[in-house]
Amino acid sequence: MELPVKTALICLCLGVLNTACSPLPRVRNFYSSLDKWPVSGAATGLVLFSTDSSYTSTDVYFYNFGSGELSPLTLGESGDAAGKWDGRRLWLFNRAVGRVSYSMMSPKSGSSSRSVERRTPEANASDPTDWVHMSDVESVLAMGTSGKVAVANLVSGIAIANDLGDVDTSVSGVPFRPGVLWRRGEEVAVFHQSLNAAWKADGGGRIFIARRGTAGAWGWVDQDVTTLQTQGVPLNVSDPVAVFDCDGETCFIAGACYDTSGDACVGGVDEWTWATRSVEHHFNWPFGTVIAGGIAAGPKTGQVIACLKNSTDVNARLVVLDALTGVQSASWDAGAASCGPFKVDHDGRRVFAVKQSNGVSILYSLNAELAEISHVSPRIAVSALEIVSE
Repeated sequence: MELPVKTALICLCLGVLNTACSPLPRVRNFYSSLDKWPVSGAATGLVLFSTDSSYTSTDVYFYNFGSGELSPLTLGESGDAAGKWDGRRLWLFNRAVGRVSYSMMSPKSGSSSRSVERRTPEANASDPTDWVHMSDVESVLAMGTSGKVAVANLVSGIAIANDLGDVDTSVSGVPFRPGVLWRRGEEVAVFHQSLNAAWKADGGGRIFIARRGTAGAWGWVDQDVTTLQTQGVPLNVSDPVAVFDCDGETCFIAGACYDTSGDACVGGVDEWTWATRSVEHHFNWPFGTVIAGGIAAGPKTGQVIACLKNSTDVNARLVVLDALTGVQSASWDAGAASCGPFKVDHDGRRVFAVKQSNGVSILYSLNAELAEISHVSPRIAVSALEIVSE
C-alpha cells in the first residue's frame, strides 16, 4: 500500500534524524522521576554536570528535590563547563579552548531562562577558577591559567579597569596562580597556589588582598610598601583549595596535596586572622595519605571534609575532621580509588556525594556523620554538582 505523501515525508525525516542526529533521542530519555528529597534553607535541588571522558562536551541537568524531577538544562556544551550558584542564579562558564564564555539561568525555570551567552571579560582563552559578585554589576574573577585577577560587569560583559597587576609569589619559578576567592565586606582575599610550571607544589601559598579604592578603582592592599611588587601573606599549605568559616575574625584554609604534587607539597589546614594578617598552621593531613578528590567545609562549623586515600587502601574515603585538631569524626567509603564529586549542605547538615558503580553514578544523601540517608540513580554519569536554593 502506498503511503500518503505527508506520512512518507515524516517517516523520511525521522529516518534522517535517527541516522544523522543520533544524540536527539537521549534528551527524552533523561527526563526522569527520582525520589523527593527534603529541602533546606540552602538546598532545594542539585545541578548535575555530565562531562564526557575527553572533556569535549558537557550536559547539565537539574534535580528538583520538591518534585523529584530530573530535567535537562542544556545539552552538548562544548568543553568542560563549570557552574556556580551565586546571587540566586546559576552561572555557567563554558570553558572550551578559545571559547571562554558564560551565561546565567534559573534551574527551576529551566533552559528558557538562560541569558545571552557573553564572552568572559579578560579571559584570554583562560577559564576562571573562582568568582565573587560584589554587586549586580561588579564581579571579581580569578583567572588562574593566565595568572591575573579581573574585575567585570557580568551583566553587560564589560571589563572594569583595575590596578590588580603583578604580585610577588616569593618563588621565582612559580607564576601567580589565583585560585579561591573570598569576599569580606569590600575586600576580596585572593588565595595563590604555589605551583610551578610543571604544576608541582613549591613552598607555601599566599593571600593577596584586593580592595576598591576611594576613587572606585580596584588595587592591592600591599603588605610591604617598601618593595616594588605587592607582598602577600605567606601560608604554610601549598595549594589552598578550600576557605571556610569566615564569618568571624578568622578563616580556615585547607590545602591539597595530590599524588602528582611532589615531595615539597604541604597539605593540611591553616587558620588566617584578618585583623593581624597572621597565619597559624593547625595540622597536616594524616601521614601516608594523599588528597584523592575534593576538600570543603564540613557539615558542621569547625569541621573540614576531604577525600583522602591511604597508599595501603584500595578505596579512597570521605573523611570529616576537626579543623583545629585534625581529629577524625566520620568517614565514608568512596567505592573507588578516588572520590566522586560531593557538596555540603550546611543548612541541612548533610552531604551530597556521587559514587561510581559499574559505570553508573549513584547519588547519595549522607548525614553529618556520613551515614546514608538515601540514594538515587540519575542514570547519567555525574562529573560535578552544584547546590541551588530557589
